[in-house]
Amino acid sequence: MSDVRITGFHLYALRSAFRGGGFTTAYGRRTHLNNLLLVLESNVGLTGYGEICRKSGASPEPGDPTFTRACDDALRWVLGCDPFNSAEVRAALGISDPTFSNLASAFETACYDLCAKKAGVPLWSLLGGRYQESVPVYRSISQAHPEVMALDAATARIKGCTVFQMKIAGEGDPDLDAERIRRVMRELDSDDETVLVDANGAMDIATAVDLMDRFPDPRIYWEEPCGTYEANRDAARRGGGPVILDQCVTGPNVCMRACRDGAVAGLGIKCTIQGGPGPARLSRDLAIAHGLKIKVDDSWSADVASAASLHLALGVPPDLLLCSVDMRSYFEDSVARAGPVSRNYRFRPADAPGLGVDIDPDRLEPMLVAT
Repeated sequence: MSDVRITGFHLYALRSAFRGGGFTTAYGRRTHLNNLLLVLESNVGLTGYGEICRKSGASPEPGDPTFTRACDDALRWVLGCDPFNSAEVRAALGISDPTFSNLASAFETACYDLCAKKAGVPLWSLLGGRYQESVPVYRSISQAHPEVMALDAATARIKGCTVFQMKIAGEGDPDLDAERIRRVMRELDSDDETVLVDANGAMDIATAVDLMDRFPDPRIYWEEPCGTYEANRDAARRGGGPVILDQCVTGPNVCMRACRDGAVAGLGIKCTIQGGPGPARLSRDLAIAHGLKIKVDDSWSADVASAASLHLALGVPPDLLLCSVDMRSYFEDSVARAGPVSRNYRFRPADAPGLGVDIDPDRLEPMLVAT
């Protein structure tokens, strides 16, 4: 037990337009971020930050009033808890419904941030340490005309990018998707470059296998081609290319199943979907122990959740880490005046304790909830 107690919380709206007018995936087109910033206050004068992200394009927006009220109701139970005691705070939060894994993730991230600040250490030190000082991040390419997507890849490549995630429609038009892949691959000529073809679970097994078999290129990984763990596993067994799981990895139990089945090449690990850095770290370490490739990501994360992904990714051996993510560059605005540094598609933490994110209160919208 520590002498630190949670004394209050605030929720702020994080609303920002996407650069370029929007971003298109198999879920549809998004034009604005609509996340929530969670600020935990303590009796020792320190604050912890968490971010409530939208879990997927098919899930409720965190800024929805009904969701915000549910967050307010749940968070009131943690007042007086010790943020160092993860069992106590998880029990007090009382969330077992996976619908609220994004709230659980934001709350646990804020507790980790607060505890790391109290200890005077960066967050990665509480997550098992780090293997390197910075990690590669991918460029996510919005679903569009093949030539537009190819130009996006070429531009990012010039700036130092080596990992490219391209969004495809899935079952919408396999031939158009094939042309998108063909044009993007034409822009790349290095064996050190990686392409993640992401259907966001939109394909059936037959469509996924057919598309995989058209492109026997070892640089291509097929990210979440189908909608369920079982369908992705079966596509990996039948298809000609390596499959990376993503949003179907809802927790360490799914990770353990993937390790046991031995069908997929790797995992996408998202704190928002798994319910926080704690379970995400367990999934990460299970994947490392079984030699699976790892993509540490999150669901359209802004400053805080992107930083949490970075600290988790630092604990992956370089030979197993496909990439992490820095979503800040996809949005018009930021609420941070300082934070992790991204340069030439390498992401490194700030030289500061905790997440290393310094929120500017003047950039925050009016408070939604406060205690």
